[in-house]
Amino acid sequence: MSPVHVYYTNSGNDVQLMLINRFKACANCKSFAAIQKRAACLTSGAFKTTAAEALNVELHLPPISVHMNRLVKETACDYEQGRYSPSHD
Repeated sequence: MSPVHVYYTNSGNDVQLMLINRFKACANCKSFAAIQKRAACLTSGAFKTTAAEALNVELHLPPISVHMNRLVKETACDYEQGRYSPSHD
């Protein structure tokens, strides 16, 4: 299996690159995919038995793994350029 790039922050504000395998990345996305499907059903009025892929196509939604990967990359770029700082509440 090829590794997946994941960005994370350590205790400071430094952004680090971490590699995880695709199995672990897929497992992390499954719960978010279920939430995305439920939200798509609610907003579109579709039945619960409608395939998630069909809902994604009809509603022009990217697969959750693509969406999450884009958000991670954007956040990492914002960290590098100093446009994003985490709130430490």
